Order: sequence, then C-alpha cells, then structure tokens
Amino acid sequence: MALATLKNTVKKAAKKEFYLGGYDAKSCQTLVMKNHHPSYTEDDQDDIPPGDLARMEDGVRFESEVSNLWSAALGDRFLAIPACDRSEKSKRLREKLTLAAMEDPGNARVIWNARLPKQKRSNRTGEPDALVHWGV
Repeated sequence: MALATLKNTVKKAAKKEFYLGGYDAKSCQTLVMKNHHPSYTEDDQDDIPPGDLARMEDGVRFESEVSNLWSAALGDRFLAIPACDRSEKSKRLREKLTLAAMEDPGNARVIWNARLPKQKRSNRTGEPDALVHWGV
C-alpha cells in the first residue's frame, strides 16, 4: 500500500467512533486495538483466547444463577433489562431502559443487565451486571 493511501486510511479511521467497556479495560491492549479500532479489518482481528472464552462462558452461567437468586429475593424490586443482541439499536434500548429505571430510584433496588450511556470524552461505556440502589 502506498504511503499516501495508508495515511488517508488512518485519517479516515481516526474520525470513526468506537467505545470501550469494562472487558476492554482488563484485556490485552493489542487485542483491543485490533478488535475495535476502525483502521483494522476483520482479517486483522484476533480470536478470543480459549481461556478467556471459557471464563466468559462460566461467568454467563454464574450471572444467570445470581440473577435468579436476586429475582426470587427481591420480587418486583428487581428489574431485569432485556438481553442485548449487540446491535446498536439493542444497546440504545438498554441505555434508555436503564436511565428510565434510575430516574425512579424508589421502585427497583437492583437493575440487572444495565447499560450506561457512552461517554464521548473518554470513549467509554459501561455494562455492569447489576446496578444496586443503596440508601433511602
């Protein structure tokens, strides 16, 4: 690839938005860059290491158990946001439902499967397993 073409590609990629979450903060920097930065193609991306994948699968099973226990203990004070299919539309819906639940803190004590809005200054977002309302 010619130097001018490469510079142009990098310039265009730098203008595209991408947001990093909690898993990214705990992951290999090179893996995160390859899998998120718009200048990398799908062929450049790395697979999730088998050990990481096994830990994620165990985590999903554990989260399901915890969700069931909290739901049983809290009843209508436990709010489960619907699962996300990872599309932008689904992420926006989770953000909207999370913010709506946070605006009425007297109802839900636990918001499960929450998604916090994107922070444009830091290019970060958050998807905590649970938001717990503590206090009055």
